[in-house]
Amino acid sequence: MPSYNNNNEFAPYFENFTTASLFCWIQKYNISTKAYKDLIKIINSPNFISSHVVKNIQRFCKWRQHLPILSISARSIPISSKKILSTFKNSKMIYQLSINDIIWYILNNSSLIKHMYFSPGIDSKIKSEYWYGTL
Repeated sequence: MPSYNNNNEFAPYFENFTTASLFCWIQKYNISTKAYKDLIKIINSPNFISSHVVKNIQRFCKWRQHLPILSISARSIPISSKKILSTFKNSKMIYQLSINDIIWYILNNSSLIKHMYFSPGIDSKIKSEYWYGTL
């Protein structure tokens, strides 16, 4: 990013190179306010070390492949044109997680198993906790 003069000053609009660069990045990639606030939290964290920043995005892609991340399925659903403006699209993409995948990951998470209860239950018309009655 070129400076406005030889002294590396960005006046009158920006105080320094960092401010000007972040402004350009936000505008170029249409970064949301929430995303920017999250970035600022990361950068200002005492654990953040700039020399640890990964320069190659492909490394993140490889790491993501090895993480137990739930897959998201996408499909298009039709939208009735009766109650919308004519300029709106007639379909919308929806994204969803599989309940089977969620249950599988929960049941196979060793840190959660110790908090789960798998003993016998009682089927009764009057609902109550098992320790208030007899098995």
